[in-house]
Amino acid sequence: MEFLYRVTGRGTRILSERCEGEELVLTGPLGRGFDIPPGARRIGLVAGGMGVAPLTYLARYCRERASGSIRITTYVGARTASALVGLEELSALSSEVVVTTDDGTYGTCGVVTAALEADMGDLCRDGVIFFACGPRAMMARLAECLIPAGVPCQVSLEERMACGLGACLGCAVAVRRGDGETYASVCKDGPVFPLAEVVWEGK
Repeated sequence: MEFLYRVTGRGTRILSERCEGEELVLTGPLGRGFDIPPGARRIGLVAGGMGVAPLTYLARYCRERASGSIRITTYVGARTASALVGLEELSALSSEVVVTTDDGTYGTCGVVTAALEADMGDLCRDGVIFFACGPRAMMARLAECLIPAGVPCQVSLEERMACGLGACLGCAVAVRRGDGETYASVCKDGPVFPLAEVVWEGK
């Protein structure tokens, strides 16, 4: 089992201070993960920042179970070169990797969704299925690009989760269900949702 984390608060600081040999109490697995449709042959991964963590696992899963028959195109974006993590493993697992940084210190200068949009024509002709994880603004832009084009995409949401069981409602997000909108807990009902199901306006 591997953890990829960035120290951003008390919880991750405590985790960073653990030493080899110490024991941690875990509850899991929880929630809902990615769903790879049977017969999928072309997938696109879109990672922003720490979003590389679940997508690296997904790429590894595809490679182990598809014997290389799935073509993986990966888009990775970060603020700057020093914020890029896990690039070496993702590159080894992917057929091609496109990297962008906001300041141009690595790869193409710009946001990762712009690089994806430039390749949309070729990807869509191959019947691509997208999987994404990253900042909300990144995934909201994906919704603007992919939903009108009818391109399927699943997103792993990054929300602060307290209880992990759906009881505290701290990670609730607005989703579309039927003819209306309701709320779902990212920890229990997600973290993976269809891109078109999430209400991206507002929060």
